[in-house]
Amino acid sequence: MPTCFVIQGFGRKTDFASGRTLDLDASYAVIKEAVKAVPGFSCVRADEIEQSGHIEKLMYERLLGADLVIADLSTSNVNAFYELGVRFALRPRATIVVAEDKITFPFDVNHIPIHTYKHLESESATECADEWSAAAI
Repeated sequence: MPTCFVIQGFGRKTDFASGRTLDLDASYAVIKEAVKAVPGFSCVRADEIEQSGHIEKLMYERLLGADLVIADLSTSNVNAFYELGVRFALRPRATIVVAEDKITFPFDVNHIPIHTYKHLESESATECADEWSAAAI
């Protein structure tokens, strides 16, 4: 079964550059819904991996082995940027980068295509999907 690995933080996180707090679990629900709409694809984020062992090894295996990686850079999470860099080094294709539309992109990523979306705090995750899921997937 083709797999999609999602690079993203978990829960409510603050983007220290803007001071905004985003619910990344709501964003992930949109991503997962969009990926599952593609016949045969499964979708997983690191907090859903049910294996024992070192998390770094599991993360590298997912970054190398996933047929598709979606990286959400919305909160400027340094781990997400690092994992995106690893993915580009291992498999530069089949990677989609997304971010909430208020992010200020660092110089090192402002040259790659980044699909932006509007994070609707008061709306359901499904309503957020209209912003980018069809175009990104």
